[in-house]
Formats: sequence, C-alpha cells, structure tokens
Amino acid sequence: EEVAVALLHVDHLQAGERRLRGAATVARLFDASVNALFVDSSALWASASVYGPEITPALIESQKSVSESQQLRAKESFDRVSAGSKVPMTWIINEGDPAGRICSNARVNDLIVMGAGGGEYLTAPGLLDQVVLGAGRPVLLLPDDFLSVTAQIGFERIVIGWNNSREAARAVHDALPFLHRADTILIAKVGSE
Repeated sequence: EEVAVALLHVDHLQAGERRLRGAATVARLFDASVNALFVDSSALWASASVYGPEITPALIESQKSVSESQQLRAKESFDRVSAGSKVPMTWIINEGDPAGRICSNARVNDLIVMGAGGGEYLTAPGLLDQVVLGAGRPVLLLPDDFLSVTAQIGFERIVIGWNNSREAARAVHDALPFLHRADTILIAKVGSE
C-alpha cells in the first residue's frame, strides 16, 4: 500500500507552518498530495447547552473574530508553503467540532498528519486521543520543532513497539509504506514486566 493523499490538520500557530512543510516533505516521499484542513470551531460557542447561559452574544462575536484571525494566519502559512512546494496541496475549511471534522475528512485520505506538541496546539480537550482512536486511519505525529531549517527527513530508521496485540499488528500494517523505505527497523517487544 502507498500513501496517495495525506490530511493535515492546520492551525494558526508558528509550529503549524513547520507541520505544513513536514506534511509536504512526507507527501513528496510518496508522490502524494496534501489536503490541509482548518477547522473553525467558533460556532460551537453559540451552543449554550455546551457552555452554559453565561455565553453572551458579545463573547460569541469575539470568538468568531478570533477564529477569523486564526484562519487568516493559517491560510497565509498554507499559501507560503504551497507556493514553494512541488506537492499538490489543497486548502479545506470545515466548521464544527475539530475532532469530528478531522475524523470525518480522514476517512477519504490515506494518512492523517497532526502536531504532537502540547500547549496551545491541543486547545480542544482530548483532540489527539479522539482522532487517533476515531479516525480509522493512521496518524503521523510531528513534533513542534519538526523539520527545522537543517533537518532532513527520510524515515531511514524506524522503531516498532510490539506487544503481539491486534492494535500492534494494525499499526505495523498501517506503517508499511514507511517501513518499505527504511534501512533499519528495530522491533522493541513490550511485555508486562
């Protein structure tokens, strides 16, 4: 199996541009394309059943303004990266719950690329867990400092954590496109001790 299309969750953060470059680099390895998904969750603020009666129209409008600003910054990063990339890249905007929208879009892509950093990136509680467990597609996590100016990427050395479970077998199967490119693969058996 090969990776034909990768779905990247994009955001407005400075590390988001590095993730865009990282996703483009990974896509280039597989002769794939990148769908860059920005999720506007500002409409969720209007739901008093979720946030309570203290949510005012002014607060909703303020959150909408913040989201528009974040979307603009994310799109500017996307434009910079896609202009200099040799990989086809598509900009997609969805509204709603970030985990739900990422999972929904993931089902028509071969790989999900997300940030592994903490802090600001994971503003939605449990976002990463929800996507990893709910998307039905492999997830490649890129750290915030991924692909610095001097870094190279090639997946020449890969470590597999193995515990002989169904999940481990599925993870190895999903990683086959990367494993085929590796020069060295180390299998670390994980036991109960």
